[in-house]
Amino acid sequence: MADLNEQSREVNELTITVKADMSEAIAGFKALQRELRETTKAAKETEKAFRELEEQAKSYVRLANPSDKSITDDIRRSYE
Repeated sequence: MADLNEQSREVNELTITVKADMSEAIAGFKALQRELRETTKAAKETEKAFRELEEQAKSYVRLANPSDKSITDDIRRSYE
């Protein structure tokens, strides 16, 4: 019986050796990483520009809105 268990254990073990040239894959991953970094930087710059534009648009809306009493009062007082 001990011989059967030992044979089963030997049959269940498998050793695989793989040799591969990974230099092209690593170079590709590094190039991808550079592109992702540049894309992330561009996305952050676009987001910042959008926020600045949004703030400018809000200030123009406040100036153009005649229902805003404080602005119209200021303008009226400047002409008095």
